[in-house]
Amino acid sequence: MHSVSENVTKQGVGPCRGTLVTHCISTLHGSHSLPVHSEIALNSPPQSMSTSRPSPIYPSPYNSPTVYQSSTDTFVSLLKDGTLKPFRNPTILSGGNDKKVFDRKLEGISFGPEIEGGSNNYGLWEISDYQEKPKHNLLAKFFKESGPQPFGEVKALRMMGLLVASGMIRDPHPDGRSLPLPAIIMEKKEGVRLMNTIVYKLATFQEQRSMVEQIHAMMCRQAVEDAVRFKVYHHDNNLDNALLTFLDKEPVKVIDFIKSVKGLELIDYGGAYMVMKDVSKERLYDACMNRKKL
Repeated sequence: MHSVSENVTKQGVGPCRGTLVTHCISTLHGSHSLPVHSEIALNSPPQSMSTSRPSPIYPSPYNSPTVYQSSTDTFVSLLKDGTLKPFRNPTILSGGNDKKVFDRKLEGISFGPEIEGGSNNYGLWEISDYQEKPKHNLLAKFFKESGPQPFGEVKALRMMGLLVASGMIRDPHPDGRSLPLPAIIMEKKEGVRLMNTIVYKLATFQEQRSMVEQIHAMMCRQAVEDAVRFKVYHHDNNLDNALLTFLDKEPVKVIDFIKSVKGLELIDYGGAYMVMKDVSKERLYDACMNRKKL
């Protein structure tokens, strides 16, 4: 897949407790907080705290007096009240060009190696050169056919500022397939998945479980920040969709893991949702952290 930026969250690490890493670092150096999309409400009106279920392992970093509204304030309720809609939804793809994103033929592309990818594509390839954007780290994602999900992913990537181009590209597989396929060219992000880090491989089962929980919380915070800034809610908090970078070098001791994380960024927007209404960070965070309960 892709890789990473530096908008990550740390929990329980000195002065950075409960804050975005980049925000904490910039604050320590006297700069300002992260920008926030002006059309999204940052805090919903105070409501009574629910006692119907315990808070998740990591309390919401976005509390006003409210931590969680209720046990039903989850992803399902966000869908039912129209706050979120999948990008593949016909009402989202109603623009004149939303279904024409693969009409263009893309040429002048030199491919690098094929890389590990997910199950919802027909191949991911590094691009060593693209005539329309030379000297950039790019990635091409292929699909078997066009349709609502690829159309929606193009729109989500465009809103996130990650889309370079979309169109028909000749299949680069060396096994004789040469027909043009719908494809997306996007910025390639650098980073490593948690399961591929040395520290995770050397950790005990309990330590691995703790690391997974911390990364899950980081992913949810990043999803919330992106939803506020870009109106794109990732939601697919599979660990394969998170790439980590480190402040210096990759740690080998569990005790050094969290404080060594420089950034986390989410990848793969094939199942993303558009934010349609004002929504609090608390509510989005609650939906993300409780996704496995749905």
